[in-house]
Amino acid sequence: MKTKMVLVSLGLFTIVSGVAQADSDGAGTKGHVTAYDEAGAVLDVAACKPTKLAWDYAKAPCGQAFRDQVKSKLCADKGKGKHKWSYQISDGKKAKQTANCK
Repeated sequence: MKTKMVLVSLGLFTIVSGVAQADSDGAGTKGHVTAYDEAGAVLDVAACKPTKLAWDYAKAPCGQAFRDQVKSKLCADKGKGKHKWSYQISDGKKAKQTANCK
């Protein structure tokens, strides 16, 4: 019984570790938008093409949708209250954000 528990635990740890690594691929690099929690851990990453020929991620349609998605996820995971996080466009400076969950 203990052997099965250890094997199941190791299997789950391996799966979770692989998912966490896959989620952070591209974080903080050009062509991506990234969300970080208060501690600096990656919450989510998405590929985001700039508008037209300029590297204008702020106006790219995926940026607002990405921020809305992160806020929804934070509210679902943490419940009511204010939850701080950071948003990074490409390899630029992180901008502080707050999800106000009702």
